[in-house]
Amino acid sequence: MQYRYSGERVMNMAAIDIGTNSCRLLVSRVFINPQKRSYLKFNTLPITWKSIDSFCRIVKLGDGLTKTGTLDQAAIQRTLDALHICYKKICYYRVNHMRLVATEACRKAQNAGELVRAVRNAFNLSVDIITGPEEAELALLGCCEMLNWRKPYALIFDIGGGSTEIIWARLHPEFRHSYLFEPFYEILDAISLPYGVVTVNDNLIGYASSEQIFGYIYEKITQDIKHFSAKNNIDSLIDQIQMIGSSGTVTTFGALHLGLETYDRRRIDGLRVDTKDMINLCRNLDGNKTQMIPPEFAQREDLMNVGGAILLGIFETLKIPELTIADRGIREGIIVDLIRKHVVPHFSIQGKRTQAQGQT
Repeated sequence: MQYRYSGERVMNMAAIDIGTNSCRLLVSRVFINPQKRSYLKFNTLPITWKSIDSFCRIVKLGDGLTKTGTLDQAAIQRTLDALHICYKKICYYRVNHMRLVATEACRKAQNAGELVRAVRNAFNLSVDIITGPEEAELALLGCCEMLNWRKPYALIFDIGGGSTEIIWARLHPEFRHSYLFEPFYEILDAISLPYGVVTVNDNLIGYASSEQIFGYIYEKITQDIKHFSAKNNIDSLIDQIQMIGSSGTVTTFGALHLGLETYDRRRIDGLRVDTKDMINLCRNLDGNKTQMIPPEFAQREDLMNVGGAILLGIFETLKIPELTIADRGIREGIIVDLIRKHVVPHFSIQGKRTQAQGQT
């Protein structure tokens, strides 16, 4: 297959994710080399990218949302303050293409439009309030580089501050060397569960003990996932599924699994662990057993109690034996999506890859 391209050879792209708890930015540099050929066994894409800057700030946008149904003015201002830093970085890097998305907090808030207008007025940026399935699909795109193409199915979950997204997909391994150019997956089902580590903890911490919260969330998650599993006949496909956990909660538990005193992304991103070990870890975090948490994670103890209940419900219900931990997610998915929308259409591809070539 020969690639031809007309357009810029290097460009910067940015992704901003306004979540229930935090505002995150990722800036990536995209390199285009259309001279690459894919005749060899180890095929390569003519597009590569690397992260050149990132930013994260806790803004607690969903603070008090469940009680009032609206975004608090102080929370909106905290978000605008964080976006101001993001905006300066976007200008500094002269970003060619970007996307700003908002998730569960804005999906629920009656006055989400107020935040959208404030962002437009302050920075001339558009905010896309994405649905739960859209959020899950972006998480899938963000994890595409760590997919196990020997497994025909993938189950990706993302435990956020306001909700838990799960996506169930069939992979097309014949396109593993050209996943930017071809539809390498088919989404079979996706669900958005209204259980996030921040919202659940904020809603229940004043009315129940940690043990009660843990048991309540575990029961709710188990019921929902049992229905999801039965609907998609997941029990009969266990050996054919790769399970990937994305973003903050599961990466924190990955660090605990390794016994890290300080977080190290290089050791966590792509880590494969036996779910039995993760089940034991989740159960040992219940109740008063949280003394095992290192100082760096101690400030998240309440959130980890909720996260452990969600993880335990996922692992014990689905019974998939191995988990791949991804320190990546929506932001990386946005970058991949931007490349597919703004770079790939400029390519003229000569020669048609057959399925046999794709599987070499």
